[in-house]
Amino acid sequence: MKLWLRLHPVDLGALVALTLAAAGLLWSPKLMTGLAAAGGYLEPIDVIVDIKHIPVADPDALLASIKEEGETRLVVRNQPSGTLQVLDGHLRHRLVALADGTTIPDPNNQEFATFDAQLVLQGQGQETRTGFALGDTNLKIGVPIEVEGRLYRLKGVVSGLAKGDG
Repeated sequence: MKLWLRLHPVDLGALVALTLAAAGLLWSPKLMTGLAAAGGYLEPIDVIVDIKHIPVADPDALLASIKEEGETRLVVRNQPSGTLQVLDGHLRHRLVALADGTTIPDPNNQEFATFDAQLVLQGQGQETRTGFALGDTNLKIGVPIEVEGRLYRLKGVVSGLAKGDG
């Protein structure tokens, strides 16, 4: 009983702060990711990214450059979130609807080239109860991301997630 009388409220505040700091370290996402990697719980995760309406001088050359590099860095909310392998990628061609209901390729694409592509990327992550996690970043369909390489940094949207083949 006399011990409690000797403790000052500042001492109690310091003890609470120390306990909360220790709990934060133990349950941090980065530590959990490190433990998952060490324990072999990571598995291949396929991420499909749609990139649209990026003005580029030569879209074909940019896509070839992305495929040639073979990997790209993932940036989510301006935070680097790891490196992903580029499995596949193809250009998407915009179509224009005519009054009679038919569609034709966009005639403006020859004059004002834009990069409209879909990339299939793969990284090491784990399936959680709320989706998929790559590194310490939770990914869901619709999340805006950026893919970054030596010559590019492109904004896109996650349009598909699945467990990879490995």
